[in-house]
Amino acid sequence: MTTSHGPIRSAHRGLSLLELLLALSITAMVAAAISSMLSVVSVGIDSRRDSRTLMLRGQAAQLRLSAYIAPSRCILGASGANIALWLTDSRQSDTVHATEIRWLRYDSVNGELSVYYVAFPAGWTQTMKDLADLEYPRRTDWEAVFTAYSTAGQIDSVVLVDQIDSIDVTLDDVDAQLARIVQYEFTFIDMDADSDITVTSGVRMHHTPAS
Repeated sequence: MTTSHGPIRSAHRGLSLLELLLALSITAMVAAAISSMLSVVSVGIDSRRDSRTLMLRGQAAQLRLSAYIAPSRCILGASGANIALWLTDSRQSDTVHATEIRWLRYDSVNGELSVYYVAFPAGWTQTMKDLADLEYPRRTDWEAVFTAYSTAGQIDSVVLVDQIDSIDVTLDDVDAQLARIVQYEFTFIDMDADSDITVTSGVRMHHTPAS
């Protein structure tokens, strides 16, 4: 007996509108998830990079400031973010001479903290330098001393910390000459406002001028 079969119809069918919308929706969600994940990874990398940059800046500031504060005999005076240090008694007189002072001063215009010191012209003889290296009483206005030598063109400087947005300086005693600890709190120009770093340095062998 012969069996007759009609033509076999194809089982393929097109996507319905609902299925198409679901597929597009799923694709969009996956794309959004991937984008979000990449964004989180990017933020994490940037955050780690910022943290590392902040840490390196803090370490550099610590080393540079401590190079002057730690070996100093004492802090002579403080005015806002500026402090004057009696770095050494090179004359062995137990009194302060101009060339023994180091001024740590903040320039808010350029965002820099620099160390300033008296530097006489290279052409001067030693006798001329000795005569200009004035001796000062213990309770001198050290800002006025700085201004006098600066006006005479006898001050040089080296930048210690740059790109500073703001700075706050705190001593551990209201009398600067009795203070031993200096604390700096920096906010940098290209960092988040809450990304402050604190640098602390102390005078190792505290000794005030005799007079």
